[in-house]
Amino acid sequence: MGKTAFQALIDLVDFDRKTHSLQNDIQKIKREVEDLNEKKSSLEAKIQNIKYLLKDLQKEVDSGELEMKELENKEKEERKRLDISKNQKEYMAIKKELEYLQTQQHEKEEPLLSAWNKLESAKQEFKSQEVEYTKGMEDFVNSIEEKNKIISELQATLDEHKKNRDEKEKFVKPEWLEKYNVMRASVTNPVVPVENGSCSACFYDVTNQRIQELRKNKIVQCRGCYRFLYIKSQES
Repeated sequence: MGKTAFQALIDLVDFDRKTHSLQNDIQKIKREVEDLNEKKSSLEAKIQNIKYLLKDLQKEVDSGELEMKELENKEKEERKRLDISKNQKEYMAIKKELEYLQTQQHEKEEPLLSAWNKLESAKQEFKSQEVEYTKGMEDFVNSIEEKNKIISELQATLDEHKKNRDEKEKFVKPEWLEKYNVMRASVTNPVVPVENGSCSACFYDVTNQRIQELRKNKIVQCRGCYRFLYIKSQES
């Protein structure tokens, strides 16, 4: 019974390790999905920022063109007035106004040309980024979908796996099971083998007396980390 009970404990430990491994795999892939979603959001923000820039530049160009149009219309009106001016004083006043309008047009030409160049450059950038965006979004969506499918499969495996734990517990001595369950709530590896005369988790030396107790299928706790110890040869 002793050796069978001990093997039952080791079987339960291995069972819980598999549970923990499945949980880790699920969490790892979930983090990968989170990372992909962040990159996807970053790509969306990047293309959106270019759209905002295009919109602002288009407004700047439209505003500049409207101002130039208004100045042109004013110039036409002033030239008509110039043609029908009645005296030298009126003629000179209109002439001065025309010069002012021409100066205004000249001052606004360069900013408008600059805005046009920026707009055309932004359009080219958007065209280039749009191709990258479309391909990138497709890759992200496919990867996220694939990883979510793997998560679902692993979760189903984990749920089915967990159903068998009660059956595994039945063959473990109650006092061992109680101590083990308390310990595994604190650490992921509450039961570890003795290797080279010491605890394989914290490397605390195990006395010969306790080695002998282990060989008699007794549960012994490490005096360094308080994990439960066993000798590998006892597994068979």
